[in-house]
Parts: sequence; C-alpha cells; structure tokens
Amino acid sequence: MTSLAPSKPLRLYARWMRQATLSLPTSVHPIVAHEYEMPIKPSQPLRVGLRVQLMALSPMVYRTLLPCFTHPIYDVYDPQIEGEVDGVRVNEEVQIVYFAIRNERAQNRVRYVVVAAPYIPGLTVAESPPRRSCDWLDAMTTRESLGLDSLSDRVSELKLEESAEVIDGFRDSPTQPLSFRYPDPPYIHDRIYIRL
Repeated sequence: MTSLAPSKPLRLYARWMRQATLSLPTSVHPIVAHEYEMPIKPSQPLRVGLRVQLMALSPMVYRTLLPCFTHPIYDVYDPQIEGEVDGVRVNEEVQIVYFAIRNERAQNRVRYVVVAAPYIPGLTVAESPPRRSCDWLDAMTTRESLGLDSLSDRVSELKLEESAEVIDGFRDSPTQPLSFRYPDPPYIHDRIYIRL
C-alpha cells in the first residue's frame, strides 16, 4: 500500500514584525514565538488544518537601492517556516485575524509563528467559524502582550497591498536554507573616498 504524498503547501507572503516570549500554563519554560504581518492576499482563504509555507517579504530597494514610487516591489527569502494552521483568532474590534502556525522545519528553531492579516472573510480567512483551541496563540494576541497603543497604531497600517509585486524565484517546498550577502554598491565606496 502506497502512502499519499503531502499536498504542496500554500505560500504566504508576510513581513517579520517581532519576537515574543510566552509563558504558558502548559510549559515550564518560556516559549519563543515570532509574529509576521501579511499584506499580500493569499491565493486562497486560510483555515485551520491548511498546510502553509511562509515566505518573508523584503523591499526590493534594500537590495537594489532603486526606489519604486508607483507600487511596492518585494523580494522574498525563506525563513524556513512551514506547517499547518493550528488555530485562528479574530479580533473584531480592530478587524485583524491571527493565524497560528506550528513550524515543522528543523532548520529554524522557532516552533511557533503567528501571522496577522486584515480580517476579510472569504479573502484572508475562510468563512467557516474560525475558532480552535490554541493556548500559545491566545497568549500572544492578548491586549497585554500586544499593547493597546501599539495595536491601534498598527491597525491603520495593516492593509492588503493590492498593487504590490512579489518576486519569488524559489522552487517549491522544501527550499534550501539561504545565507545573505549584500555587497556595498560601488558608488557608496566612491563617495567615501571622495570625502577622504
């Protein structure tokens, strides 16, 4: 009897925001979790049990130093985060939905990731009831952990970027770990020498 291969994970494009340390009643030691924000519409609404691969966004200007004024352009890198959506929480007060992902990739030691997105039923989140028990997501999305002031600031910024362009040259999962090298552009060296 042959086993079925796991389905290809859905790619999510999101920006890294912060690292959080969680104290959970189910764990003796603090747990590290990472938070991302998703400004790019997923190819299908997210739901509990959906297998996803997170690709981190990096503005193209970081690599090329050529600004784009018409629409955002992003490079992507693979932070080695892949797994099933383990839980979903909706904060209707600020219209944000949080997706919990338990990372299965051994290359990244962070086991817990939460992705925040604008709450748009049928677009960012499936329309079925989104609640499922997930203690570490509960701990990460409380008012105390997010901070009311910073949360209200972030709400106005967390929107889908409809005109954004994402340049993803990675093959399908699994992708190999990547080391970054950003060479200094020649003109920066020239300016330094001119000043000397």
